[in-house]
Amino acid sequence: MIVDPAERIEVTLADLLIMAEDARRFETDFDLLRRPASNIGSTTRYDWDGMYITLMVRIHEEGLPATQAEWLGEVQEWFVANSESGEVPDERTIRRRLTPIWKALRGS
Repeated sequence: MIVDPAERIEVTLADLLIMAEDARRFETDFDLLRRPASNIGSTTRYDWDGMYITLMVRIHEEGLPATQAEWLGEVQEWFVANSESGEVPDERTIRRRLTPIWKALRGS
């Protein structure tokens, strides 16, 4: 119950209920259902897809390197050679992406 103003206003659950059809009509009338595209024009900082493709080809043709450190070095060299901006992900970032793949392929 609302006690201000002094004459009080009684509010019931039915007063607060908004029917689904009313909500849909409101959303349609005010164009609330259209969502802006979030990826238009955005680019990733590094070419992870290109790196993954290169890794797949390397594994297919030559197998895995002897060590994960060797593999990390190859990926760092790939980014240096293929970075348009000259930026290369740090070692920790690359390792975070490679480790699950390495473990899955090595069975450890």
